[in-house]
Amino acid sequence: GRTVTGDTPEETAKLMRISESPHSGSTKTRMVDVLARLPKTATSDTRDLLRSDLPTELDADLRRLIAIPSVSSLPEHDDDVITAAELVADLLRAEGCPDVRLLTAGGKPDVYGHYPAPEGAPTVLLYAHYDVQPAPPEQGWTSDPWSATHKDGRIYGRGAADDKGGLVAHLGTMRV
Repeated sequence: GRTVTGDTPEETAKLMRISESPHSGSTKTRMVDVLARLPKTATSDTRDLLRSDLPTELDADLRRLIAIPSVSSLPEHDDDVITAAELVADLLRAEGCPDVRLLTAGGKPDVYGHYPAPEGAPTVLLYAHYDVQPAPPEQGWTSDPWSATHKDGRIYGRGAADDKGGLVAHLGTMRV
């Protein structure tokens, strides 16, 4: 895999804050903006990654997740919760995660994925939830909450930020 790094921890942190870019426009436009602001010491792998289709792939994954009304608090969405769990498991497997399981100990399924660290490296725990709150019309939705909508450089849809977006950020990290 590729590694996103700068010459210093500060430069690496700057490169990893791509999603916090205040620039509006399409994801591709923001990535071009980020490329222009990269420090001269950024690795060519980092520049190649940002020019790749990674942003488009992550957007597609987020759209697929948002489209599933995985409202765990409403029994009528139990099948949707299972569908979302299975999609998350499939996405982890697609990233090469060797141990992916759905754990159903007395409730809604948890998705467990274990990707062993190299010998001597620290263990990193990534957490996100794939279930969401209901999206009743009285909350003022101006677009379908189960369809990702791009507007003013942001993505709107139930779970886009909390926390299907976080889950997709983890997937993006695994891809680099």
